[in-house]
Amino acid sequence: MADHKAPTALSDDDLANVTGGKGQSDSGLPLSLGEGKSPEDMLKAIQQERLDTLEEWVKAQVGEVKAHQSTIGELNQGLSVLKTAEKALEAHGPDAQVSLKSLATDWGNRSVDELTKVLGLSANAVQDGALNKKELESAITGVQTKIDTVTSEAQMDMIKLQSLMDKQRQASDQMNDLLAKFKK
Repeated sequence: MADHKAPTALSDDDLANVTGGKGQSDSGLPLSLGEGKSPEDMLKAIQQERLDTLEEWVKAQVGEVKAHQSTIGELNQGLSVLKTAEKALEAHGPDAQVSLKSLATDWGNRSVDELTKVLGLSANAVQDGALNKKELESAITGVQTKIDTVTSEAQMDMIKLQSLMDKQRQASDQMNDLLAKFKK
């Protein structure tokens, strides 16, 4: 078993000799921003860091919006396939069924397992390998609910994106104002 010593506080001399790591200046700013720079350079660096951070956030938010749009597109395609199958069932009578395999193929060549997961189908439907009218109606309702949910999430993400873009514009304006003041 290793010997564990009680931690001891470092003296000011020890701290002065520490190298490496991400140090902070007395002002709380990273040393790379504060050491040997004029106040103007420090402000420029801080503003640029803010702009870079906002740019990263905007890119991430755009990715979220695109992901939601892609999901909505896939779900709408699936809803169309399900509604087409529903019409076909109505034409064949009350006891007609539609095969999960044909639905999976029509819905972008998905696997039956993937289809059952997306639709949230019962174990009974999976065992039969087919959906009756009631199960199909339930699947349609489930997909419509998912579309509504993802659409709401996408709208919230669009609001967040707009807010981030406004902040980015404000930060850019502040940076331009700051540069204009330093040129005077």
